[in-house]
Amino acid sequence: MGKSSVIIWLFLGAVSLWIKQSLDLTVWKNEGRSLNVAAVFTNNTPADSILWISYTLFGALFVLRKISNMRALYQLFPGRITSRKRLIIKEMTTIYQRTGAYVLLGLLATIWQGHFTSGTFYSFLYAWIALVFLITLLLIFENLYGVWLLLLIFSTVPLPSLFSPWMYGHGYEIWEQGTTVSHTTLLLVLITGSVFIYFTKMKTADWGK
Repeated sequence: MGKSSVIIWLFLGAVSLWIKQSLDLTVWKNEGRSLNVAAVFTNNTPADSILWISYTLFGALFVLRKISNMRALYQLFPGRITSRKRLIIKEMTTIYQRTGAYVLLGLLATIWQGHFTSGTFYSFLYAWIALVFLITLLLIFENLYGVWLLLLIFSTVPLPSLFSPWMYGHGYEIWEQGTTVSHTTLLLVLITGSVFIYFTKMKTADWGK
């Protein structure tokens, strides 16, 4: 698909977020309340879960498209751990940069719809670190996108969705509940662990097969 796939993933991500915004803000209008961008960061129905997973999936594809271009370089350094280490660090840097850019686009697309609050800012920060975690998992499991379909179905169940890191649509609710420190710390621990696993896996991979 080439570079056009990057535009496609960005477009589809924007569409999924726009649909969620439209549904949430319509509800707020019907209730006669003042519009607030925080309405976008709630998951009250299965449709909300599906839209958040879709938004996350397109963001992951946007990031991984760049990573896949770098992956061919690994075969040039069989057994050279130092050279591989530099490539792995470059991969992780790319993940953080592209993930941040994707979430920032979501912020810019969302903020004009309503008032900006500290809870809204935290919701996007939570979205950023959660997406980093999920992209690292996809790399560990060799980009098995079928996993996303299972997560999509699993996340429509109310109780499990409350404890699913990829459901960062709960970011604003976490802010309101005052559990931001524990949730953010847990995600950072998960990221650290997944990055370590990925780092170890890539250093020991046999690219000659």
